[in-house]
Amino acid sequence: MIATEPKSSSELESSNGQKSPALTDGFHLVVDALKLNGIDTIYGLAGIPITDLARLAQAQGIRYIGFRHEQSAGNAAAIAGYLTQKPGICLTVSAPGFLNGLWRSPMPPPMVFP
Repeated sequence: MIATEPKSSSELESSNGQKSPALTDGFHLVVDALKLNGIDTIYGLAGIPITDLARLAQAQGIRYIGFRHEQSAGNAAAIAGYLTQKPGICLTVSAPGFLNGLWRSPMPPPMVFP
């Protein structure tokens, strides 16, 4: 098999008469889903795996509020969700960051808020 140069979208369109579908990635899908569900604020501590996601969300009009610790971001997301009756989004990095932000979710509401 001989390797060939990748074709541009105009070449693909002209070769088969149809326009090729637009490509996307997971970050764009996540931001689109958040916007479709009415989420306008993300709380979190951005790190290397998710920095691009936070930047893309901000570019698409979602407000990002950064914290120094994931636990504080989890508290803010929980309180915002309680007050607005919409999901509170806490954005953390994987492993220890995820576990630090997760501690807020298993607590039942009567024990958390007055």
